[in-house]
Amino acid sequence: MEGGSSNHEGIDFAAGLGVPIHAVAAGTVITAGVLTNWEGFGNLTRIQHADGYTSWYGHQSSIAVRVGATVSAGQYIGKVGSTGTSSGPHLHLGISTSGGFIDPSFILSAPKSDDSSAPEAPRDDDFALIKSPGRGAAIIGAGYFRALPTAEFEACGLALAGQPFEGNDREFDLWKSIALSGTTAA
Repeated sequence: MEGGSSNHEGIDFAAGLGVPIHAVAAGTVITAGVLTNWEGFGNLTRIQHADGYTSWYGHQSSIAVRVGATVSAGQYIGKVGSTGTSSGPHLHLGISTSGGFIDPSFILSAPKSDDSSAPEAPRDDDFALIKSPGRGAAIIGAGYFRALPTAEFEACGLALAGQPFEGNDREFDLWKSIALSGTTAA
């Protein structure tokens, strides 16, 4: 998985063209298409959440929801693309409030399971989703590991990092070790 640019508001998650995108939280769709004055996002879905946050999903190849639709956390909302100002297929995830854009990495702060650990901040914004039968799912990055203890958090992980790298429990432990050592496993 390739990391994203830090010169814009949000995090870019590299993924293949057509990879499903899922909502990070429940809310109401307020944009489903190209948004005037924000054409750089290309095909864009914006979801207004009850807590005052708005999530932005940019560069989509297709959009599967309509303005006014109510979506649940983890619901399929479209496919990864390269529309707007884009150098290749990826998901641009932005989070805004009435005060403007904020760092979306707080979404990765799922409650820790008993066997997880995470530093105060990841070393970069290049994340992958890993999964094994006995260990469940986790988000990893260079210097970062966060277990995803519920199906809802796993669905959010899918939205953020794309399809998981699946392996056995031993491989999961190895990927965790590599990530926490400060390098990437993928």
